[in-house]
Amino acid sequence: MSPYLIFLVSFPILMIGILIYGEVLKYQAEKNDTTQGGRLPDIETAIVDLIAVVMRADGAVTKAELIQVKSFLLKGFGEERARSLLKKLRDTLKEKQITDIRRQCVQVNKRLTYKQKLALLALFFSIVSVEQLQSAEVKLLTLFAKYTRITSDDFSMLRSRHFSLSEWEKVLRMGENEKATPTFSNQLEEAYKVLGLSMGADMSQVKRAYRKLAMRWHPDRFAASSESEIAHASSMFREVNYAYRKICNAAPLA
Repeated sequence: MSPYLIFLVSFPILMIGILIYGEVLKYQAEKNDTTQGGRLPDIETAIVDLIAVVMRADGAVTKAELIQVKSFLLKGFGEERARSLLKKLRDTLKEKQITDIRRQCVQVNKRLTYKQKLALLALFFSIVSVEQLQSAEVKLLTLFAKYTRITSDDFSMLRSRHFSLSEWEKVLRMGENEKATPTFSNQLEEAYKVLGLSMGADMSQVKRAYRKLAMRWHPDRFAASSESEIAHASSMFREVNYAYRKICNAAPLA
């Protein structure tokens, strides 16, 4: 058979092979860019989604948490981009319910450096430290570290900036019993009770009650008292301050 005939016979086979190979490469690329939940979000969407999940983990989104997020976005993205991302975050908090963070973590692993992943985890710790630690938050941050390959040493280092190991492990164990971890609304109701108020009290009433109780239990007033009285006053003073901060932080987002 002449070289020309060989070329005519083999050329279609060669082209089919090239087309098939191209489709295989396309399929692999799409497969690598997806998970069971579908196509991966872009990196900014992934970050916003993860922030929203962490903010929601204790059952409520507060102004104090938003302050932490604003600071992080301004430092990481600049004022103009941060403003856009905050709007995206608000929309996400209102419209999206994310129950599985694996797709977002896959994108984080693909697009962020290890140092950037640590910065993101540090933000998450600062968010959950605003309020009393919840078992859902412990599990979420542990899961994020697992999915994004944060080392146990680095995780422990960030955790120790906000929580003792005993506190962290105690809350994790409490997660086995849902009744042991009060909901945010129950915590807020308890905070009002500490100030001697009902849930319907306005902020002017809250401030008056706080000032009165803070003055009553201020440790300086017990300087000449017994050690047990000083300890009790200090404990009450901390409880009053914690209750006041919780009520102030619980104001809904604008």
